[in-house]
Amino acid sequence: INTIVDIDLWWGLKTGEYIVENLNIPVTDIFSHTLRGEPWIDHEWLSQVLFYLTFSGSGWAGLNLLKALVISLCFLMLFFLASSGFKKTVFSLPFLLLSILAFGYRSFVRPEIFSYLLLCVFICTLEKKKPLYVLPLLQILWVNLHGYFIVGPVLIFLYLAGDLFSEDRRHVKKLGMIFLLSLTACLVNPYFYKGALYPVNIIIEAFTAQK
Repeated sequence: INTIVDIDLWWGLKTGEYIVENLNIPVTDIFSHTLRGEPWIDHEWLSQVLFYLTFSGSGWAGLNLLKALVISLCFLMLFFLASSGFKKTVFSLPFLLLSILAFGYRSFVRPEIFSYLLLCVFICTLEKKKPLYVLPLLQILWVNLHGYFIVGPVLIFLYLAGDLFSEDRRHVKKLGMIFLLSLTACLVNPYFYKGALYPVNIIIEAFTAQK
């Protein structure tokens, strides 16, 4: 729990308010003067709604507690995953504390916190190899929460590649199906294929455009 200093939060709260009041997800810019009416892919619209509803009900304290809860759940999952791997808590605890210290500078009320949470859920599910069928469903949630959703299918693909090398053919077939379903799940957003390709376009622009 810390001071809320992220200036993007105002824009996120206002967008969430617009979506809740109008029951409509904007597809064009509704705020800017010079870019009004230009196409807009609001890839984190669901996070904005969650933040707005939390703020409306419990103010700044509610937002701070929501953020603290989400991040705490992330590290709790990682702690149990590490503990099950090391077999002893004493070995996993130092790594957990170091990771918390390293993460401190990203502890903001931003939509990306939901990406961190879902990333941890994906890792834990793939490590335990169950229940894999929930991953495509979670991918639908992720694609509407934040632009890091592309990490989901990438992570599944990496585990799939690992199974191919270990020649676990039965699990390869199952994980391959989960991978394809997760890719398809990326299309379940208000912008269809444009929303699914959003992070790819951002990466391309980062390497090609002079911005």
